[in-house]
Amino acid sequence: MISAGLKIERQQFVFLTMFTKNDIARYYDLSEAHYRNIWNLDKSYSLHYGYWDDSIKNFHDALLNINKVLAETAKIKGGECILDAGCGVGGSSIWLAKEKNCFVTGISLNENQINKANALARKVGVTEKVLFEKKDYTCTSYPANSFDVVWAIETVCYADDKSEFLREAYRILKPRGRLIIADFFKKKDLDHVETDRFRKWAASWAINDFSTWEEFDEKLKENRFMI
Repeated sequence: MISAGLKIERQQFVFLTMFTKNDIARYYDLSEAHYRNIWNLDKSYSLHYGYWDDSIKNFHDALLNINKVLAETAKIKGGECILDAGCGVGGSSIWLAKEKNCFVTGISLNENQINKANALARKVGVTEKVLFEKKDYTCTSYPANSFDVVWAIETVCYADDKSEFLREAYRILKPRGRLIIADFFKKKDLDHVETDRFRKWAASWAINDFSTWEEFDEKLKENRFMI
């Protein structure tokens, strides 16, 4: 009797789902209850993670504090025109209109968010300073040199090609306009296990991949931004 041995090697297969812009919009529809309950969306009007410093004692204050920190960093002044790229339900846009006396256009891929943001602007009484529209921040159709500031909180991570966002931001900014971003970046030189974990984390938010800061910095330079 002749027996043959069969050696089976274990292989790992990774299946990657490429999320579309429709998927991103749908993610926020599906996760709204999460933000409404944990983020207290009806009070905070925010879907980001906020900014903590020594003056902050709770999550709600951190959500508002990031607006203050970014506005100070970007040296935003009254009367300036701002594009809120990925505006959510309009919290930052409305804060900029009320606290900094700015004119703000907020855009999102999610039509439900735009409807809620416009309703909130009417409720707060800032419709003369704030407009919300369903648009893609990589191809807005706004005229060149339209805005003093492009503002993006935890939204650029959704762009598969970050240069597409940066090229459009540069086009619609006025000469000497400013780009202010608060976002997530991954460390460079992640090992296989870390990379897999990062992809799973990204996928849970309908994000295809995060950029490293080094990669993003290079794209900023390629698109003529100065830090």
